[in-house]
Amino acid sequence: MDRGEAPYPPDNADYGSGPYGAVGYAGAYKSDSISRPSPTQRPSYFHTVSLGLLVLLPAMMFSLVSMLFSFLYHRLPAACWTFIGLCLCTSFLFMLARPVRDGPRYWFNLGCLCLLATAAAYLASFWNLHKNFDMYWAYDGQRSYANVSPSDQALARLDAGKLLFNSEARVDPTAAVGIVD
Repeated sequence: MDRGEAPYPPDNADYGSGPYGAVGYAGAYKSDSISRPSPTQRPSYFHTVSLGLLVLLPAMMFSLVSMLFSFLYHRLPAACWTFIGLCLCTSFLFMLARPVRDGPRYWFNLGCLCLLATAAAYLASFWNLHKNFDMYWAYDGQRSYANVSPSDQALARLDAGKLLFNSEARVDPTAAVGIVD
């Protein structure tokens, strides 16, 4: 027998009835023993829009809560907490909605995913706020001074975040400190 040749010809009645069935041979499904599911056949409760909503709504809630906490919490904390309250209320409304028919509890699952996304976004963005953005907001809140003379008192500009020296200011290389070999 040649390597490319099947042990049974396709028109043989025993074709696909070997110890491994028809697995391994291209197009070798017997109609009475193995039925291939139709690619367009879906359960009656499956909807592409519903699946998209299960993915996109929690992802959108996560993104919005994260961005609000990162960029707006410093200036408007009440707006951030209000939005989190709206997300939580929406989640609980979805969880309390009654199922219309038998099958998976779609609205309950959507509510759980939205609740999980809101909680995860709050925790992640609060960590991000205190780990990364606190230094930014602290620096942003400090004053900047322009046309500063090097001979001015340092205590006069103790709240400075940025100093711009005047054009006559130069670095004195004799007063510089460093390692000399």
